[in-house]
This record gives sequence, structure tokens and C-alpha cells, in this order.
Amino acid sequence: MAHAFRLKSQGKSWKDVLTGLQARLPQDLRLRGEAPEKGSKLQRAPLVLAFREGLSTRGVELLEGDGTLTLRLPGFPSREDLTLGLQLVELSAGLLGAQQVETVDGPVAPTALFSDEVAAALARAQSEENDALNTAVLLGRTLELPGCLRPFFLGPRTYESLRTTSTAQEGLWDKVVSAYRQVQWVHLHGIHPATVMGLRRGSSEFTASTWQPGKAHVFAPVDMVLVKAQGEPLRLPWAALPHVAADHFAWLDERQATVRGFTESEWPEVVSRAEAALGTRPAQ
Repeated sequence: MAHAFRLKSQGKSWKDVLTGLQARLPQDLRLRGEAPEKGSKLQRAPLVLAFREGLSTRGVELLEGDGTLTLRLPGFPSREDLTLGLQLVELSAGLLGAQQVETVDGPVAPTALFSDEVAAALARAQSEENDALNTAVLLGRTLELPGCLRPFFLGPRTYESLRTTSTAQEGLWDKVVSAYRQVQWVHLHGIHPATVMGLRRGSSEFTASTWQPGKAHVFAPVDMVLVKAQGEPLRLPWAALPHVAADHFAWLDERQATVRGFTESEWPEVVSRAEAALGTRPAQ
């Protein structure tokens, strides 16, 4: 559950504030504008996302309007995101000359942002996140959490994997945050995001990603994977990818997956399995 902090803008935008604070912000801070996707049912204003490379899950969301600057901490933030959010609010309040910060629990002095009172409010939000997750899983639902680079899908299978590997030192909430962060930064470990294409065939629209020998890839859930083959690519349904990729396949979260690279010499076997899955070649 998001936790928000609000400041009177004093006629300034977040761009003004961030420019004024530039020398005091982490060097690995990244900013990205984000608007609702075309056709999205989500009714929210465009925002700026501030996050730290290799460390953030979602980062912090910066919104403005009606004379107010709002910083929102989304659900399951990393510890670095929590610190970034509180520091950014504290520094912004100083730049704007604000005497108080508005929160859902009432006004807080900028000097009290790292107090036990605020820590308790954030702990309550964390508990609510755990409760919402548990309820969703019991109902068999999959949560789609927006990330700083890509979504994180958390459903029954992923939840059970994280729950059963939780320890006293690293509880379920920490395991979720760790998995959430891993999804965002998987490309830093030599795994390349597969491009998602929106295609049309006749009156039907579908999404697809290409797959060929060489690099390891992370695949978002698409309708089909276009497998490199002689002539036209094979149109492999998404559900068949685990079988065709065999032991090179691994789930990254509930719906996204990584596939280790195949060499050119290994690729004919991949094509053979894809043809068998499609019924164009007898299964071996």
C-alpha cells in the first residue's frame, strides 16, 4: 500500500526541486517520466519515477498538482527506496522552507521523518501489504506490481516458493522485496530483455517476442514466441516455451521467465521440439 508525503509547492515543480538538490542526491539516481498506458483503466496523473540503479524495486513516485508536491512510496519498497524517499522529502522541505509535511496520519515536522513515529506508520503499511498479499494468494490471484523498469508478477507459485525459503533472518516480506528487485535488474547479469512486439493477423491482435540462438533472454508473458527456423519463424504459444526451452528455462516470477542461451549447434534440437509441440513434426 502506497505511503504518501505532501508539501506545499511554493510555486515550484519537482523539476525545480530536483535541480536545486542535484548535488545532494545519490549519483546513481535515475529519473523517468511515466504516464498511464494508452487505453489503461488506471485513472492516475502522469508522474516522475525516481529510483536507484541496481537497488530499487519501484523507487519513489513524484506527483504535482493543486499547489502540492507529493512523494509516494509504493508497496514493497527496498530499504534503499525507503531511505531515498524520506531523504528526498526532508531535503525538499528544506529547499521549500516547509515547516511541516502532510501524511495520512497528520502533519510531521521535516526533522521527524526518521523518527519512531514515521517508522511505525511505515511498518503498519508493510503489515497491510503482507495481509493484502496473503488474501490475494488465498483467492488464487496474481498481483502485478509496477517496477522501475518492468512489472513484477506475484501469484500462488511464486508466493509459495518465497514462503518456503523464508527464514528468521529473512522473512517473507524481505523475500518478496528481494525477488521484486531481482526482476528489475536481471539484465545486469547478462540476461537480455526480449523485445515485445504488438502484431496483427487479419482482425486478430497479439503480442510476440523473437527467440534465436545466442544470448540469454528474459521473456515477458506474450501470446507467442517466434522461434528462428528455416523459412518462416515458428509461432510457438507462450505455454509451450517451458517444454521447448527444457532445462534452459526458469521462472523469474509468476509470469516472466529467463531462458539461458543456446548455441548454434544446440538450436536444431530446439526447433525440433518446437515443431513437435506445434504438431508439425513427430515427437521424439
